Amino acid sequence: MRHATTRRIAALLVVAGVSAIAQAARADAAEVARAKAEYLAAYGDRPIAAMRVEGLRRTRQGVVWQWIACRRGEPLSRCDLPRIYEQLFRLAIFDDVDVELADEEGGVAIVFDFDEKWTLYPVPMLWYSPDTQIAGLVLVEANLLGYNKGVALGGVYSNRGWYTLAGYNDPNIGYSNVWGTFHAFLGSGLLENDRPDGTIIQSVDATRLDLEYGLGMTFWDRISPAWTGAFRTANVGAVHVPGTVPATDATVGVQGLALVYSDKRYREVYDAGLRLKGEVQHAFPLARGTPAYDDVILDAKWAHAAPLHGYVDVRAHGFVGSMPIVFEERLGGLDGSRTLPGSGLVAADRYGSVSLDYGIPFLFVPQGTATAVAFGEVGRFARNDEPATTYGGPGAGLRFFLRNVAVPAVGVDAGYEIGSQRVRFSISVGYRPVR
Repeated sequence: MRHATTRRIAALLVVAGVSAIAQAARADAAEVARAKAEYLAAYGDRPIAAMRVEGLRRTRQGVVWQWIACRRGEPLSRCDLPRIYEQLFRLAIFDDVDVELADEEGGVAIVFDFDEKWTLYPVPMLWYSPDTQIAGLVLVEANLLGYNKGVALGGVYSNRGWYTLAGYNDPNIGYSNVWGTFHAFLGSGLLENDRPDGTIIQSVDATRLDLEYGLGMTFWDRISPAWTGAFRTANVGAVHVPGTVPATDATVGVQGLALVYSDKRYREVYDAGLRLKGEVQHAFPLARGTPAYDDVILDAKWAHAAPLHGYVDVRAHGFVGSMPIVFEERLGGLDGSRTLPGSGLVAADRYGSVSLDYGIPFLFVPQGTATAVAFGEVGRFARNDEPATTYGGPGAGLRFFLRNVAVPAVGVDAGYEIGSQRVRFSISVGYRPVR
């Protein structure tokens, strides 16, 4: 069994012509700004006489009112409706947000009309190969009790072992700018490390428990410092292939600091804007024989509209650390590793990658939007004193963005790794981070 980390678990919380694409486009902040300007030109800068919220069936009204920063009696020109629209749509629990201006006695009424997405959905996991068979299910709720809280719970069983996971994401604790996360992972099974050619260099049975949390606050709707931490423990059982560095039991408490910058704006098939995250961690040993260690994690993402009503998405990832073998990251399944050679069970102490995606929507149906994706990526990783390995290549994939469900995308990718001249397939299920 592949021991995924809770960082990866958090990622669970996925032919028409140009004229059809244009017809299916959603209203955006620019259209809201244009409608406001037209109203001001036609009727003058009238005071706000009323504000109303309509269309909410499951979502609590406080979830949206916290973002409506306008006051009755102030002139319409002082109400930043485009920004409010962006903040409401960014919650990702609404299929559509309409902002209407209507005459009201003594001024103008602002009406926010919402079309809610379905937020409770299953994420099935099925995988078959000659040496690995996996089946599992994760149940995700993206709007718990109507409070815009995310919960995930599920498990996986395979011929290599089993694991269970749970997660909770709260983007606005108490309708404030404070946010938090908690993720748990418990699993037992085969822990393997492979070479890029697929050769097994280490194989042991292990049981692992991870509890991770994060608590942060967002300032100016852009910058989020956060305090992060974890409790991790792993016990090694039978040793099948010992490896050059033996795998041993380990228990640590982790404390970290993270800083996130994000100006992302949610779109139907991508998140426009820039997101940067840097995190440093220190692990304190809690059991005899467990070493202390430090990690530095860097992530960057930038996305923008592109020709043919598509988008371009650039991502970069970096990791430098010294984890014990039982806690090491395995690169398969991470962004930027779709062309990773071997079986994907490649452990690394140092890792970096850059990927570029270009997506074009080509089919609109009531259930959502299908998008063709072309991508290229390059990466480099190393472990202990072993020589570094460089990989990369082009690829293509398909995405289906579900219109009325809060999971952004499901899809499949095929990547061609130039060095090994092999094609690798991977499945993607999209779920945006809290901040």
